[in-house]
Amino acid sequence: MGIYTLYFSLLWDVMHAGLFFFILAVSFWLLGRKAEKVWNLEFLRDPKKLNDDMN
Repeated sequence: MGIYTLYFSLLWDVMHAGLFFFILAVSFWLLGRKAEKVWNLEFLRDPKKLNDDMN
């Protein structure tokens, strides 16, 4: 079972909707920041690939 599925199933009825969606939004934002860092590091390892993608 995924962490977001567990989050929805356990807290949907218990938590205030505004707080529920705020926590969900913050978690997506943190996950996106981590993904961008990983994605950008991939291009830093091979500068030729970055130049080829730009052209």
